[in-house]
Amino acid sequence: MIETAKIEPLNVKTAVAIGYFDGVHKGHQMILGTAVDHAKQMELHPAVFTFDMPSRRAEGKGTKDLITARDKKRLIAENGIELIVSPSFESFCGLSGRDFVDKVLSRKCLNAAVVVCGEDFRFGKDRQCGVSELKRYCGPYGIQVFAQEALVINGERVSSSRIKAELQKGEIETVNELLGYQYSVS
Repeated sequence: MIETAKIEPLNVKTAVAIGYFDGVHKGHQMILGTAVDHAKQMELHPAVFTFDMPSRRAEGKGTKDLITARDKKRLIAENGIELIVSPSFESFCGLSGRDFVDKVLSRKCLNAAVVVCGEDFRFGKDRQCGVSELKRYCGPYGIQVFAQEALVINGERVSSSRIKAELQKGEIETVNELLGYQYSVS
């Protein structure tokens, strides 16, 4: 597995799973698996674009992550991803959705042939864009976009927010079921 915090051009075509992946829970694992499957079918390299937010956490913005950045990257790699691009959030958060596709997903950086995300994926400055904009902006570059439907377990979507709520209630068995592995604290 190769990991980089730099947004720089790749010379190989990729199938990119994109998202924050806090927890790398079963829903995230489906997105990663879909990217890996497309990579195998199309002879691409499976990659992830995620990010770190240490300065925002230090400022007290947002909530705590389910796992450490190191564990997140380890779990992503264990799901078959060859390349992880994980810049700081601040390095790209000001980009419009169109600029994000142009400067990050296109051949100027990740050289994506396929992008996989969750159906509720948001991107661009102030999270202004969703899946429909992602498809529209990726089209001219020939990038295929696949939006993964949410995984539902016991009648509810699997999400990091749900897992955090179950943790607060002390429902460790449910947490482990939703994560797909044993929860631990580092």
